[in-house]
Amino acid sequence: MSAPRRPATMLTDLPAWHALEEHCAGVKQTHLRDLFAADSNRRAALSIEACGLLFDYSKNRVTTETMELLAGLGEACDLPGRRRALFSGQHVNNTEGRAALHMALRRQGRQPFPTEGRGDVSRDAREVLRRMRGFADAVLNGEITGKSGKPFTDVVNIGIGGSYLGAALVCEALGSQADHGMRVRFISDIDGKELADGLRGLDAERTLFIVSSKTFTTQETMANAA
Repeated sequence: MSAPRRPATMLTDLPAWHALEEHCAGVKQTHLRDLFAADSNRRAALSIEACGLLFDYSKNRVTTETMELLAGLGEACDLPGRRRALFSGQHVNNTEGRAALHMALRRQGRQPFPTEGRGDVSRDAREVLRRMRGFADAVLNGEITGKSGKPFTDVVNIGIGGSYLGAALVCEALGSQADHGMRVRFISDIDGKELADGLRGLDAERTLFIVSSKTFTTQETMANAA
C-alpha cells in the first residue's frame, strides 16, 4: 500500500490555518504572567508526560484553545495518516523513494518491522548493529589497527546533520563512562578552519577516520572526506 498523497491544498489556504492566525492575533500581546494568574491549573493542563519524559509547554504563550487549534490543523493536514504511514514502513521519504526506518533501528526485542517492498527489516538492522559492535570492540582492543600496526588513539568522524549530531550527543552524554582513553573529534562544517582544527595534533598512524553518510552524496561530507 502506498503512502497517502499529500493534499494539493497549500497549508496556508486551510481554514484551520486561518483560525490559528485569528487566534494568534488575540493572544500575542498577552503576558505569560497573566496566563498563569488566570489559570492555576495551567502547568497540569499544558504538559504531557510519557515514557519517563515530561514535555511542559505551559511556559509558552499558548492556551488550551491554541493546542486544540493546532491539533485541528494537524487533522486537516492528515497528520494521523502520515504518522501511520511512517510507522507502517511506507515510502514517506519522497525525495529518495523509500521508507524512514528510524523505528526499526530503535525497536527493542525481535518484533518485526515490515516495510513496503522489503518485508521485515528488523533482522537487517540487528545484523548491522551486531557488526558495528564487533568493529568497535576490535578497534578498542587493538585487534584492528592502522596500516603500521599501531593501535588507534583518535577517531575523526566526518559527517553532517544526523551523521554528526547523534554520534556527538552520545559521546558527550556517555563520555564520563568511557574507560578506553579514545579521543573522538567531529568535522561537519565545510569551512576549512574546522577541518584544520579537527586534524591539528593528530598522529596519522593512530587516527581512525569514519566517513558517515546515508547516501554518500552529501556535498559537505564528501568535500571534507576528500
